[in-house]
Amino acid sequence: IVTSTLIVFSLIITYLLYLFYKNEAIVQLKNIVNIVMDQNYTYEELNTKLKENINYDVRLTIILENGEVVYDNYRDATELSNHANREEMIEAIKNN
Repeated sequence: IVTSTLIVFSLIITYLLYLFYKNEAIVQLKNIVNIVMDQNYTYEELNTKLKENINYDVRLTIILENGEVVYDNYRDATELSNHANREEMIEAIKNN
């Protein structure tokens, strides 16, 4: 009985944490979109603003529909190749 109770308790806690982090991720993504849509930032300002508003260690790459990488928070975007032929880009464009 104790083992079953611990398993059920663990599952409940895991599910609650999942819901919490899922909601946090949605909030983070909305913040990112709002920041990126404000096109008045220089690259440096955008980088600073995004770092101030992202609470997780995530990689953010902004890619135009033609595959050009215009922002990356881990690497200089000018050093990155065009992403137009990448499978995930083709899928994203196909599915809007």
